[in-house]
Amino acid sequence: VNFTYQFLSKKFYVFSQFLFDEHIKSYLNRENRWYRKHKKDANVDHMYPFDRALKFNKDIRRLGQTKSGLSFLGQFRILITEIGNALGYVRMVRSAGMHWVADAVQFVPDIDKIPKFLEKNQEFSSSLISAESEKSCEIFDSLVADLSGKFAEGTDYLKVLVDVFQQVMLNADGSDHLSNFSIIIPSLVINFIEASMQSKEQMARSHKGREAYFTDDGFATGVAYVLAILKQGRDFDALHWFKSVEEKFTKEIIDVKDAISSKNKELDNAKKSYKKSSSYFGFGSSKNSETLFTKEEIRKMNDEIAEMKLSGKRLQSTLKEYRMFMFALSGARSFLQDADDIIDDADDNPIGTPEISVDETIET
Repeated sequence: VNFTYQFLSKKFYVFSQFLFDEHIKSYLNRENRWYRKHKKDANVDHMYPFDRALKFNKDIRRLGQTKSGLSFLGQFRILITEIGNALGYVRMVRSAGMHWVADAVQFVPDIDKIPKFLEKNQEFSSSLISAESEKSCEIFDSLVADLSGKFAEGTDYLKVLVDVFQQVMLNADGSDHLSNFSIIIPSLVINFIEASMQSKEQMARSHKGREAYFTDDGFATGVAYVLAILKQGRDFDALHWFKSVEEKFTKEIIDVKDAISSKNKELDNAKKSYKKSSSYFGFGSSKNSETLFTKEEIRKMNDEIAEMKLSGKRLQSTLKEYRMFMFALSGARSFLQDADDIIDDADDNPIGTPEISVDETIET
């Protein structure tokens, strides 16, 4: 825990410097003002627009990129991922320790009623025991007491790491810029989803024909941890970000399905017209009253439908990635969320559960 604290201290210094940057701070202040002013508009409806978060991703790339193509926002995302992975390390070590203690304590008959071996030995012995035996009994009693104490220990190290940084970051002078963190999360999520899908595609190409798995929950854990430290869980929930994402992609998927259906009807009519015009070498066909299609035009229609289906599949995959991240973030927040941060009103949708669920499948 001490090692993790030192590691996180360095990371949070960089975290604060990024949010204090004049360009970042001015943008986030502007977005906060815009959302407070327009959140009740009919076209916003208390949901932070996806397009505004996407625009920031594009704008920040103009400030420069690393040799590997990472923007400043991408580097900030990696920083938060490292913070989340540090918490995962603490939890992993803690779980490993509990596993070892559980294996060792299984030889104690009753963990709740552990008699003192030295006292029992003196009680049942007719004569005084030797000094060596007494020392052995004392060591045995201390070992059993240590095992039972560690097994019953209820220290929540994640909460400790939350509390210690809360005292530093919320009470420090000049920490107003940290209040903007919640409004940058939508842009960070877009950046994470894009990077995640790109990594999965690269892995699929490099491991073609072999079994491979991809997972990255460090970013979700890092976001949940920072929200808990800065007490901005309610501020982020008020953006209704995941509902905004759900509605945007659902609408686009439905539009693609409608376009495919319309194009399929047009293709069917084209095929019928082509067959009719080509039968009997054109004799008896009503060429002057119907629009006839060539093979090239029909092929072009097929290509357009194939492109639409590919686009629809891409939209469905992207929406699935956002949903999986939403569930990962909700799970991480459940470990770190205080009772005061839980919103009782179901309409506020604190964990971001989608109110709209459209599982339409674009047929191949």
